[in-house]
Amino acid sequence: MDGNCYDTITIPVTFPSFDPTLSGDTIVCKEDSASFIAGGGQEYLWSYQNDTNASIIVPDSGTYYVFISDTANACLDTLSIHVRYYDDFTIDLGRDTTVCNNEGFVLDGSHPNSTYLWHSGDTTPTVEVWSEGAYTVIVTNEHSCSVSDTIVMSFYPEFNPYIGEDTTLCDLATLVLDAFTNGLTGDTTYLWQDNSTNRTYTVYPEGGTYWVVVSDICYNSSDTINVDYLQTPVVVTGRDTVACEGDPIVLDATTPGYTYYWEYDGSTSPYFVPTVSGTYTVLVSGYCGTTSSTVEVEFRDCDIRIPNVFTPNNDGVNDVFKIEYDFEMFSFTINIYDRWGLLMFSSLQPDFQWDGTTTTGSKSTDGVYYWTLGFSTNGGIYKEMHGTVTQISSSK
Repeated sequence: MDGNCYDTITIPVTFPSFDPTLSGDTIVCKEDSASFIAGGGQEYLWSYQNDTNASIIVPDSGTYYVFISDTANACLDTLSIHVRYYDDFTIDLGRDTTVCNNEGFVLDGSHPNSTYLWHSGDTTPTVEVWSEGAYTVIVTNEHSCSVSDTIVMSFYPEFNPYIGEDTTLCDLATLVLDAFTNGLTGDTTYLWQDNSTNRTYTVYPEGGTYWVVVSDICYNSSDTINVDYLQTPVVVTGRDTVACEGDPIVLDATTPGYTYYWEYDGSTSPYFVPTVSGTYTVLVSGYCGTTSSTVEVEFRDCDIRIPNVFTPNNDGVNDVFKIEYDFEMFSFTINIYDRWGLLMFSSLQPDFQWDGTTTTGSKSTDGVYYWTLGFSTNGGIYKEMHGTVTQISSSK
């Protein structure tokens, strides 16, 4: 041997178990948070804020490192992970909205490359709503990021204008009809039966059927009222009357819709037939009040005094042929004829005076003349009379 000594020594070497791990989110929606978890070591040191916890949460996109060590075995490793935050997107269904309930309203949650889930279970970008309530949509984009929005839908209520119940007015009264209606949406118009367009309408001076159509941006509706007018009773039972004995005088207080009370005997008919001279009063009562009327009735013998001679000689005495009476006459007629039947004079006035002048303007000659007379009394009785009158205009 060359003097060198050799030997073989075997040293066992054991490698400790060291298996560092790093897991976490790599794609994150903006409204979420990315979290990382490291494992397999005893100590950790992150590149983000020198955090020494096994897990961290990071707010931004980027690459993050963690140093993982096993101090007992002097093991060290570095791992990295990259995270990407996707920008937020929004869905806007609009402000809470009130619309007409006779038309649907389309809610639109559209966003590119997205899926949809409405509270109703619909999965379309838009839905049409026909009822009130809260409507929510969840929209998920291609990165599985989701946002939601909610809108509350209300409907303008339908309305019914009211201008009043059918009514009755007394004369000279006015009625203001007002078509104001709660719940109108604005842009309201009014149209009355006479094409006037004010909110109010004044009924005067006659009754009838009145209607109004009220319209707004959603609806139109109408109402109708019937208005009757009653006059405060103006009772006319007749003039103070002088009538002939036996004439049928009828006092008439008729006013439709009213009641009657005759003070003379308490009777309640609108008519009263007096048989004796006196004062007759009736009270007429009804919706528009009570009024009264009084009439004086006088019955007379109704004599007519007719002369049989007149002397038209201008001496101021008995110069004309006329009649005398003390009652009221109607439809009076008198005709005077000569002995051959030729009409000499005619009048419709009971206060006539014939001075012998004929219908041709000439003077009649002395002689006997025949007259006929007709008239109606206040009681409506027509009477006729006839006789003769002698004209004597010169003395012998």
